[in-house]
Amino acid sequence: MNDEEYDLSEQYDTENRIGWKNEYGLGSNLTGFLNYYQTPLDKEFERSAQTYLSYGVRMLFNGVILKLNRMDNLTENGHLYDVEANTAIGDASLKLNYSRSEDFFSDNSYYDQGSNARKSFAEATLTDSLYNLNYKLNVEREVEEDDDKIYTFSNNLSTNINGIGLGNNFDWQHYTTRSDDVIDGDAYIRGRYRGVMLRGEAYYSINPDTDLDRFSVVADKTFNNYNMQFRYTQELSTTTDASFYATISKKYEKFMAGIDATSNTTGDFSIGARLNFSFGFDDELGTIFSSENLASTASLKARAYIDNDYNEERSEAEELVEGVSIKHSGKSYKTTMDDPVLITNLSPYVDNNIRIEEASIEDPLLEFGDLDYVVRSTPGKLSKFDYSLKPISEITGSIYAIKNGRKLPGSQIPLHLIDSKGKIIQKFKTDYDGFYVFDKIRNGRYDIVVDPKFLKEFKLNKIRRAVNIRSSDFYEVRDVILRAK
Repeated sequence: MNDEEYDLSEQYDTENRIGWKNEYGLGSNLTGFLNYYQTPLDKEFERSAQTYLSYGVRMLFNGVILKLNRMDNLTENGHLYDVEANTAIGDASLKLNYSRSEDFFSDNSYYDQGSNARKSFAEATLTDSLYNLNYKLNVEREVEEDDDKIYTFSNNLSTNINGIGLGNNFDWQHYTTRSDDVIDGDAYIRGRYRGVMLRGEAYYSINPDTDLDRFSVVADKTFNNYNMQFRYTQELSTTTDASFYATISKKYEKFMAGIDATSNTTGDFSIGARLNFSFGFDDELGTIFSSENLASTASLKARAYIDNDYNEERSEAEELVEGVSIKHSGKSYKTTMDDPVLITNLSPYVDNNIRIEEASIEDPLLEFGDLDYVVRSTPGKLSKFDYSLKPISEITGSIYAIKNGRKLPGSQIPLHLIDSKGKIIQKFKTDYDGFYVFDKIRNGRYDIVVDPKFLKEFKLNKIRRAVNIRSSDFYEVRDVILRAK
């Protein structure tokens, strides 16, 4: 369970929360997870912290992503059971969620400062688009321990007009034990100017009071793996306080580092540094560090190799190929002669498009197949993608005919290339100068013969040239001389 799933209450010191998350792929469509964290409480509470343990599975079944989760409050001995299903209906996506708790004390703001445990919660969310309008409809029903029922309807609308994004989020809450409903929301406008993403946000209330609560302006710029963001927020409803937030971060291959600073009109100021990274272990790559979240996203180790036995499976003796470009989401990864390249930040449980860039395969004696692939990965497990390149060779030679005692080039003579099983692999008619070429030939034993019908028609002797291809190369066969019987 993470911060994105729960709106944390002010009673919890979430900035100092500690814990760990572990996800492990149990199969191509099944992932198990085990999470632990501890959240400190403010001094006004008798206990110093709440400790939680959650575990369960996430699976893909007939197009439905199903999550089964149990969360234990190790401090209060309470339990929470949660079932979530996500699926697609045409172009729309549907999410259904149901949870039930038993004496569960959580750091969720729904629980009225942590003293009122929620008994059950049900939610349905539909996301779709109509023409240029994107919409998200959400309906919730929750029952608290005192049997107070809360019904919430949320509507999110967004669109894009000439590169300008517009959106509005609207919430309507009805309490069975209160006389007034709570209606509020926020609206935004965003766009890009000279490479800077600008966003304006306004938060408003309709019921019980109609008011403009606050507004903020955000500027965001990314360049050369750096990201800079500035935010100005002005309170309007109860105070006239203003705050300013600035951050700059740089993304490295194995981690992300940044500096954050905040200040406000009351004289408060703070500055801090942050370091984000994740790590895992693989039998082949050893310990892996990444600036991406390896637990919640999927990862792929990829390599290109010479498939000497043409069986699409790499053996330890088969050589890796350097410099082949594997592309995902606009970013290219170059293969090496040593270890596989690590491709992170893949979307789990969905099809990820992987493309091999043809121009990066420079060796003309390596045959490639499909260039576009679809990879489905699960979080917590490194999927493997081996791209096979087939070694091929080229056979060249010349044919001559003896006419009136003279050796002349054999033009337009039909030739067959036959494999060890007697199957014709290629056919070729010699050029005007008697030259021939058979290309893209795999390893093996071959014979070059003249079409028997041609030999019979012109009453010529049979000629056979044997070629044994053991490795990828250019093979030049000694001249063939055709003579009359």
